[in-house]
Amino acid sequence: MLAATDISAEARRSVGHTPAESPRGASVRRVVFVTDSLRPGGKEQILVTLADQCRRRGIATAVVCLKDRGDFAAKLDAVGVSVHVLGSSDRWDGAAILRLADLLRALAPDVINIHDRFSIPYVVAARRFTRPIPIVFSCHGLLLSSTRAPWSQVLASEGVQAFTAVAPRVAECYARFLRVRGPFELIHNGIASVAPDSAAGLELRRTLGIDDGAFVFAAVGAVKPEKGYEDLLVACSQLAGTVGDRSFRVLIAGAARSGTYLGELQAELALRKLEGVVTFLGHCDRPEAIYGAADAFVLPSRTEGLPLAMLEAASARLPIVATTVGDIPAVLGEGAGLLTPPAQPEVLAEAMGRLMASTELCQRLGAAAAERVRENYAADGMAAHYVSLFGRVFRAERKDARPSALILGPDVPLTGGMASVVGQLRQSRLGRSYQLSTLNTGKVTPPGRSAFSGVMSQLALFGRLVGKCLRGRARVVHIHTCSGPTFWRDCALALVARLLRSKVVWHIHGGRFVEFAKRTTGFGHLIMAWSFESASAVVTLSNRWRRRLQPLAYRARWRVVHNGVSVPPEARVHADVDGPVLFIGNLGRDKGAADLIEALRLAQQQGCFPRVNFAGGETAPAQREALLARATDAEVDKAIRFMGVVTGPAMQRALASTGCFVLPSYVEALPISMLEAMAWAKPVVATRVGAVPEVITNGAEGFLIDPGDTEGLASALVCLSGDEQLRRRMGQAARRRVCEAFSVDVMAESVRAVYDAALKGRP
Repeated sequence: MLAATDISAEARRSVGHTPAESPRGASVRRVVFVTDSLRPGGKEQILVTLADQCRRRGIATAVVCLKDRGDFAAKLDAVGVSVHVLGSSDRWDGAAILRLADLLRALAPDVINIHDRFSIPYVVAARRFTRPIPIVFSCHGLLLSSTRAPWSQVLASEGVQAFTAVAPRVAECYARFLRVRGPFELIHNGIASVAPDSAAGLELRRTLGIDDGAFVFAAVGAVKPEKGYEDLLVACSQLAGTVGDRSFRVLIAGAARSGTYLGELQAELALRKLEGVVTFLGHCDRPEAIYGAADAFVLPSRTEGLPLAMLEAASARLPIVATTVGDIPAVLGEGAGLLTPPAQPEVLAEAMGRLMASTELCQRLGAAAAERVRENYAADGMAAHYVSLFGRVFRAERKDARPSALILGPDVPLTGGMASVVGQLRQSRLGRSYQLSTLNTGKVTPPGRSAFSGVMSQLALFGRLVGKCLRGRARVVHIHTCSGPTFWRDCALALVARLLRSKVVWHIHGGRFVEFAKRTTGFGHLIMAWSFESASAVVTLSNRWRRRLQPLAYRARWRVVHNGVSVPPEARVHADVDGPVLFIGNLGRDKGAADLIEALRLAQQQGCFPRVNFAGGETAPAQREALLARATDAEVDKAIRFMGVVTGPAMQRALASTGCFVLPSYVEALPISMLEAMAWAKPVVATRVGAVPEVITNGAEGFLIDPGDTEGLASALVCLSGDEQLRRRMGQAARRRVCEAFSVDVMAESVRAVYDAALKGRP
């Protein structure tokens, strides 16, 4: 083990400079990545790829291993990235903190990026002995050993400036596990293109004695319980009895993280007499050979984030069968792979048999998966997203002339319009004028938690607000709120912010807020009126809302800021006007999902047979089953498809491939999903609720109907379905409307004007 002074000298030689502050206004020039070790694994491979990509972009990079180098350190050595080993013990190692602090002083990074939770307390503690350095923590898989993190990790997480996650489910898991409120930045794993090595694959098949006609499945991943290899063995046993004379082999490539688990698998292998079918290869340095030998890829995992091996297999054009865990459905959905429920080996065996039976299916799935990975999961795209985030946290940490603004509201991974607006503002050009930070006020405690846990979570939220105000990070406190109990909690947050001399801006969301406000009487009305009138501004989403809410607090400074969405480039907007109808929203009554099914029945009676995709979750148990039963009774069940909650790239694909967008809501504010569809040049059929009439002109960007008017909804569907030119004309008009008034840039400029007025005082 090197002494601290030895580490410091070695670090200075490895980066080739003496420590110095980056010049004012410069972008990130030095990044240090931290992990416990570089043993072979998915997150370690991502770290290697990311460090190499940053180096290619001219950023000085170094990797710090708390414990040992691991086999992947050689990959970093090969691309010129220095690796520094602290040799820490498994238990809490105070001396390692001092060695790490000395190393950070020598490397002088602009940003520290941590890739495992065990390293968080070490890095946060070591930073106390150096200059302030922003920390980004990257959350990878769902492979957590318990439901609650140690107190050291929970407390240290307060010192992290930003969190990334490879999938929404991963962000949700870590938000609960570490009891943090974000912000979480969703950055999908990215890989370099993988070409299967056919020659090496052929040699591997010969070495293992695999017949030329045998169908080979590859399963690549560490051998540990989370990967569900016992389910794969059961599936192989069942498959062997159904494929007749056709032989198949399964090659499992991955290092064993537990000798006990590997022993159990080998015992199961012998019990089921699969020795000549399933082979454990151990760790493989060249997965290209595995992919060259394989005809398909199988992933039986019980938990996952965004598995790197699956992306590599897809890039190699292998057909994939995998379980519906983590972000796998977002990658393989819509015809890019076969999906099976976790821990159901009989379904897994059936899917594997389908691949063996159809060469055409294998080719089609392999090509679709490769295209999906090329478009959405490339290494350079991942690195560009990380570098952009590094730059934002670096600039936010440094002192500059921009005033600070703290945005309070639900943040990703939570879904819904309010969370979308918070996320869009955080990444918008508003950050050019203001130092933005966010505080997640959405629920992060797990369902069924105790009242005590809920109270402690809320007290922690108030503590974070006080801390940010005292540190000067909240000259403007921008509170996003909606109706219900959370509004009264937000009133208390606004009072705390006012007492700490911050300017408060309210931003009202939720289609039922007007009804909620009008039902509020007595003392509650006084609190609401005082909260609004003492604020620097109260933002509503439409002029109609402002007129209805203004009598509640006449002296308040009312402002209108329309929701905004990202507008895809013209080149990405496909003129797919013949796609299915798309509905995005929860399956409850407020969104009118049942009305859409009735309208579909009426449209079919008129000789029109549109297909409808329902994208959204349930707000109460059995809502999906009830809608399906209604559709079956109406004999339209063959024309509908339930997609579940759709986010990220899957949402973009759904919007791009639809023919028109329908939202027959009874209650709305300014629906983000409608604006997103319009940005993709899709005509809209929506109800006259909330701010919708201020966005849609009937007959121009789409059709407006009254809530509950199923006949009018059916007529609009029939009209659009029968006229391709009308769909194109309305779609282009919808896109122009969003670009003019409802883009993220327009929203950010409006919010900037509100902040400016708040800091200047009462107008």
